[in-house]
Amino acid sequence: MYIKSWFKSFLEKEDDFNGCCICPICDYVIPHKVGVPCRGQMCPNCNVSLIRSDVEPKSANNEKYLDMKKKSENIFPKVNPEICIGCESCVDMCPEGAITMDNGKALINGNICANCRACVTVCPVGAIN
Repeated sequence: MYIKSWFKSFLEKEDDFNGCCICPICDYVIPHKVGVPCRGQMCPNCNVSLIRSDVEPKSANNEKYLDMKKKSENIFPKVNPEICIGCESCVDMCPEGAITMDNGKALINGNICANCRACVTVCPVGAIN
């Protein structure tokens, strides 16, 4: 339990600029969280993996990035219930225990989720993004 709480506090540190994750197509930008790879996060506009940048964005999205960083807004994985087959692979994979089953479909609790996105990689049908 101590390791989980230490890891979660380690992910929540936002003292300095830790880089950002940028969409290579549309320049969508979010702050990088230490311990969460950018390539595991998807652009909501283009549905492609984000790439890491250690330089603060200078594009038109810079204001949006700064607003998101200021609000500490997290984009957690979401389950598409129409695609979910209820295999429970994500439940077994989640290190925080943030995923439960509800009527045979996976449900992610955003209050518990550490945004590690392990569930995204293990879903056999791509229901989590």
